[in-house]
Amino acid sequence: AAGFRMDSLQKITNVKSNTGPNTSLLNYVVEVIERQKPDLLRLKEELDRVPDGARVELEDLVGVVNKLKADLDKVKVVVDQAKTQSENASPDPMVEVMEEFLATARPRAEACGVLITDVHQAYQDLGRFLGEAE
Repeated sequence: AAGFRMDSLQKITNVKSNTGPNTSLLNYVVEVIERQKPDLLRLKEELDRVPDGARVELEDLVGVVNKLKADLDKVKVVVDQAKTQSENASPDPMVEVMEEFLATARPRAEACGVLITDVHQAYQDLGRFLGEAE
């Protein structure tokens, strides 16, 4: 098994070196990263948006996307009814506009659902990699 448990990170500063009084395992790890993989030190820049994302619950996103899909289905029903009624009378210009909207909106809503599924899978994979319980 590769990886480490997240709670072990809290202990990394407590492991001290016998070569210097102020050297911890954390200091050593940072020095190794600076020498061998300096691009990893840009992690902070990559994590700047984490606090915003952490406030969003995945279940809430699923609910929003499902509601959006249901609302789009309702709009389709109304557009279909308007289209049927306009066949007997003059064509309603709103029907064409709404059909174009639905042709664009529905695939985008489906794509959001796929992205949410992908995020959920990536979250589970990361948890397993880090040794966290599901």
